Amino acid sequence: MKKTRLVIILIIITMLALPVNAFANHEEGIVYTALGDSIAAGTGSANGDSYTDMFNEYLRKLYKDKVYNDKVVYNNFASDGTTSGALVMDLTNPLDPDFYATFNAVISSNVITISIGGNDVLDYIEQFDPEIEYSEEDFNAIAYYIETNIVPQMFSNFTDIISAIKTTNPTAQIYVNNFYNPFVYDEELHNFAELFIPDINTALKDGEISLIYGRLYYVVDVYTAFDGYRNPKSLVNYDYSLETKDAYLHPRHKGYKVMTNVLKDLYEENQ
Repeated sequence: MKKTRLVIILIIITMLALPVNAFANHEEGIVYTALGDSIAAGTGSANGDSYTDMFNEYLRKLYKDKVYNDKVVYNNFASDGTTSGALVMDLTNPLDPDFYATFNAVISSNVITISIGGNDVLDYIEQFDPEIEYSEEDFNAIAYYIETNIVPQMFSNFTDIISAIKTTNPTAQIYVNNFYNPFVYDEELHNFAELFIPDINTALKDGEISLIYGRLYYVVDVYTAFDGYRNPKSLVNYDYSLETKDAYLHPRHKGYKVMTNVLKDLYEENQ
C-alpha cells in the first residue's frame, strides 16, 4: 500500500513540474510525439526514415511561418522490439527508465502517433521453424491461439496505453496504425495472417469512439493502402538473408512513404 501511494505521489509531482503544452495552439506551433516499435523507428527503410520522420517533415513545412522558423517539436521514442506491454510501462511506471522522458513528451504533445502490437504477435510466431511445412490445420490452430491468447492481452495493453495518454493529455490527437499483412511473398503465409489480422483491425476501428469519452484515437488504415497497392512486394522487405533479416517483414522506404501519405490525409481531414 505504501509503495502504491509513493508511485501516485511521484506521478502527481511530475505532472505539476512539467509544462502542459509547449504551444497553446496550432498557430504558434505543435509538438509531435511518435511512440511504438521498429516500424515507427524506421527499420527496413533504405535511409532509416520511418513514416514518423516523413510525417514530421510534413508538419514542419505545414507550420513554418513567413520567415521559415521551425515551429514543430519532434519527439521519437520508438525502438526495435517494443511490445504493447513495454509501452504501457513507459507510460505508467515511474520506475521504468523511459517513463519521465516519455511522460514529459506526451503531456506536451498536440499530435501523437502509435505503431504497436506487431511484436506481440511476431514474438509468438517466431518460435515456429520456417523449414517445417505446416498443414492447414496447424495454421488454423496457431491463428486460433493468437486470437484467443495473444490478441486479448495486446488489446488489454492497448487500452492501458490510450487511457494513460488521455489521462495525461486529453486534448492530444492520437493516430494509431492498424496492421498490414507483411507476407507479400508467400501466398500460404499471407492467407494464414489473414485469419487474424482483419479481426485485429476491426477491433481497432471499433474502439475509436467511446460512448462515454467520445473520440479516443484515429485509425491509420495502412492495411488497405498496402493490400490495394499495385505491387505490394515493393512495399515490404521479404528477403530473410543475413544482410536484411533485421528488416524482414518491415516496410521498405516506399512502404513508409505510403504509410505517411495515409497518415497525412487523415490528419488533414481532422484539422
